[in-house]
Amino acid sequence: MHRLLFLIFLALKYQSNAMNFSPLPNRVIDAPKHLKTRMIQVRSSYFGYSLVIRPTSIFVGAPRAQSTLESQGSINETGAVYRCPLASGSCSHYVLNDKLNKQFQWLGGSMDGGTKDTDKLLVCAPRFFVPKNKNYGQMRGICYWVRDTVADTPPLSDVRTISLIPSQAEEHFMLELGLSAHVTDDNSGFLIGAPGVRSWKGSVLVHRGEDLAAQGSYAVKMLDSWDWVKNHFTYVGYALSSGYFSSNNRTSLLYVTTAPSSVLNTGKAYIFDVVGEIVRKLHVFHGEQLGEYFGYSVVAEDLNGDGLTDVVVSAPLNALGDSYDVGAIYVFINKGLFKFEKKIIRLPLSSGARFGSSLSKVGDINHDGYNDLAVGAPFAGNGAVFIFLGSEHGLRDEPSQRLDAPSREPGPYGAHMFGQGLSRGSDIDGNGFNDLAIGAPGAEAVYLYRAYPVVKIHATVRSESRAIRPEQETITVTACYRLETTSKARQMQQQELTFRMTIDELLQRVSFAPMRTNEVSFQAQAGLSGSCRNFSVGVHYTGGIFTPIDLELHYELAKKIPHSHEAFCESCAVVDPLEPKYATGTLSFMTGCAAHVCVSDLQLSSKDVNSSFIFGSLEVLSFSYEITNSGEPAYVAQFNVTSSARLPFAKVPGNCRVRHEVMLCDLNGGRALARGDSESLTIIFDVTQLSGQSLTIEAAVSSAGMDQNPKDNTMSTTISLREYAEIDASGGPIDGHIALKEYPYSAEVNNSYEFKSHGPSIIDELTVYVDVPIAYTVTGSAGIKSIFNISSLQMQATHGSELVPIKLYDQTNTLAKEYPLEDSSRRANRKRRELQQDQYAIMPDVNISDILTKENLPANRTLVLDCLRGNWTICVRSQMRVQLKPEQPIDLRISFKVDLNDFVNTFDYLVIFTNVEMFKEGDSTSIALKRNLKPNVIFNYSETPLPIWYIILSLIAGHLLLGAMTYILYKLRFFKRGKKEELKRLLEEHRSETKEPATDCEGNQEEINVEMHSDLEN
Repeated sequence: MHRLLFLIFLALKYQSNAMNFSPLPNRVIDAPKHLKTRMIQVRSSYFGYSLVIRPTSIFVGAPRAQSTLESQGSINETGAVYRCPLASGSCSHYVLNDKLNKQFQWLGGSMDGGTKDTDKLLVCAPRFFVPKNKNYGQMRGICYWVRDTVADTPPLSDVRTISLIPSQAEEHFMLELGLSAHVTDDNSGFLIGAPGVRSWKGSVLVHRGEDLAAQGSYAVKMLDSWDWVKNHFTYVGYALSSGYFSSNNRTSLLYVTTAPSSVLNTGKAYIFDVVGEIVRKLHVFHGEQLGEYFGYSVVAEDLNGDGLTDVVVSAPLNALGDSYDVGAIYVFINKGLFKFEKKIIRLPLSSGARFGSSLSKVGDINHDGYNDLAVGAPFAGNGAVFIFLGSEHGLRDEPSQRLDAPSREPGPYGAHMFGQGLSRGSDIDGNGFNDLAIGAPGAEAVYLYRAYPVVKIHATVRSESRAIRPEQETITVTACYRLETTSKARQMQQQELTFRMTIDELLQRVSFAPMRTNEVSFQAQAGLSGSCRNFSVGVHYTGGIFTPIDLELHYELAKKIPHSHEAFCESCAVVDPLEPKYATGTLSFMTGCAAHVCVSDLQLSSKDVNSSFIFGSLEVLSFSYEITNSGEPAYVAQFNVTSSARLPFAKVPGNCRVRHEVMLCDLNGGRALARGDSESLTIIFDVTQLSGQSLTIEAAVSSAGMDQNPKDNTMSTTISLREYAEIDASGGPIDGHIALKEYPYSAEVNNSYEFKSHGPSIIDELTVYVDVPIAYTVTGSAGIKSIFNISSLQMQATHGSELVPIKLYDQTNTLAKEYPLEDSSRRANRKRRELQQDQYAIMPDVNISDILTKENLPANRTLVLDCLRGNWTICVRSQMRVQLKPEQPIDLRISFKVDLNDFVNTFDYLVIFTNVEMFKEGDSTSIALKRNLKPNVIFNYSETPLPIWYIILSLIAGHLLLGAMTYILYKLRFFKRGKKEELKRLLEEHRSETKEPATDCEGNQEEINVEMHSDLEN
């Protein structure tokens, strides 16, 4: 129950703050029941599933509609497209093909086009089925397009048909060509998604201007270079868009597609380009939640007015807490160089709402300079559409308006699905503000919402003097007001306003005369030029003179927009609900001054201010100010401060308030600042989004009276801004030294490098050059010898989870090639190999002779190729442009195949230095580069057979050595030692000769044993 009440509260909140579409539809277009169909419609035709709005009519897709054509009289649910004039709402069948007799083909399942009748119209039937035999067939899909919709019905000869060539279609079982369709904003071409290609890997057909010259029906070849899509069932092509994403080339149109089942169903979206038939992936967006269907819908639009296209990707099955399928949208703000800032927007809707099922760009509906977005949640009750406004920082977190299905009761076909179909924003009534059509296919209806012009109210309230003198009995308070609007209509430029002004409501020391009340209301006509009204205020209380008097002026438009069906107020306007609704002012009593006007002497000073700031060194920037009064009391003393970059404040003191990035502080708690009094303030700015070359802080102090020396009441502090980062460039060969043992004397060289910034700044648009020696000039000759062919040179750089585009220039500084990009999903699991540790590290100031000494390389047999040293070296240069963030390294892998057939006859050792240089354009001091780069050392390893006389001499020397050793052993009696058997025999003979007693024999035996052991030891 509490959750239901909370949801009702949110709905009322968004409606009460509605801006600036009419809260209820101004026209309802129902499915054309007056048209006679050949078969009975037994379920919803899904009229309103897809929409394209034009100045005088709206094209409506009904993918389950029955045909009105006699030739399709027996075909069930062919689907249809209707043209519905906005004036009458009476729809007619917009026939694109009267020959194909396919049931359930879902014609109108996807449709897109610009908002002018001269723009292309693209319509698809993604379930177009081609039977192969009685048991199975192929769901190929088919699309149609016309150059314009100027004629009420297109001649069938002008309708182009798009399908796959038969030979290629045979490779696929299910293609669903046309599940998504997108016409580019410049009307130069279009995209068609085919998520079923190759076991649901998916693909996209890209048609550009040069492809559209053919007349009649024609077939196109499916793009076949999705090298970075390796897994089945990823559904590439599920949703499509296009935009201008590159900060280096803002006129280059790039494309967006989604794959909602990539990476274990977390989903991906890709920015890509097409060169010939090669698809180059430029950026990848990732979903976060398993099974949220990230990529169900996508829109590319500039939301923050910086000229770069941003991306919004929906995930309608995103879960929120215990609620399932609530939905979410991912907002990716383009920061340049394909770096995006992510924000996820979720709304507290009920389970199954599927917020984000549809997205549509509606243009700048409130004329604040930022494009806006419509987001559908077709299963939030009978459906709802939320309007989100763009801003300087991208899409706002909360919707400015919620449009609910006009009927809360389910229809005969169930839920209305209001919001499943969304048109682009288009000004159909000529008031200068874009309108919107919303389809409810479950209710078979389209609802048209007109937009009201937006006005801005500027109002101020002040007194003739900011202080009341002791003898003063009355003062004059002035309320001034004016309008601001982009509308050209005279009735929009003049609006009746309702005002309510209050003064000193709490202490009631003053009141409006002659009513003697503290509140007065009035109405006034406001225009583009300012108007004012004066009010007399009586002073009837002299106590409490140290507390200032507060003034408030509340204002709003007198005429309200109607809340009834189909009613539209032609003279009504709306105000942005985020704009201020009241103005304030203060005045005080003056005492203790020599004249009627106090003459204070306020002095503003600052301390400990640095003249420069390095980006990233701090998240906040603090300024300490001191205000001192050396004159008469300063009543209503105030301090204000702002920055040239309109920085937000990280902290707002209790006596301060902020409006439009200007902080206004009441000094001394609103009491008078007496002679000798001082007050200190610390102002803290949030500099996380700071950019530019300099920052100026403007501060000022004022009071109700006059100032003796106004020059020291203001202070302007300019701080130079700069980037600075300490960058380490390290790396070298992966496989250590390379030995060339035999013909053809070639080898694969693999190097790995890491460029890591230790900050503190993010270096925008950093250019990284990598020079690689490729050849050398022969001394005393005009000849050039190459060590490898440029075609074998491969380079791949990754920054974070993204690949970095690399341009390779040859020795004549001509662009040789741009490296194709690989799938980041494969790269994510690849670990960087550790380098083998060599015994030297090359620094920029190390001489080549030092390397030869450390390696003990012979100088006359060693060739050193170094792009920085030695004018005989010929090099190629690669270029990368990145936004380098601290502790997010660039990993670079370089490989090439050396061919040293000519080298081995001249040199034994080849040393190749790869050099790295980094530049920040226009700022040579922003980078401190430390190099620790190891060279490649390649040497010729040969096995030469020994001469025969080496072997003979060795044998002779060996025999002589053996004879000498034998003679030495002989002289040392080595060969005359006694044997054990001989000693036994001598022992027996000795016993028989002496015939001594046993005891004596035993004693003699011991003596003989001792002698025997002695002999054995000798």
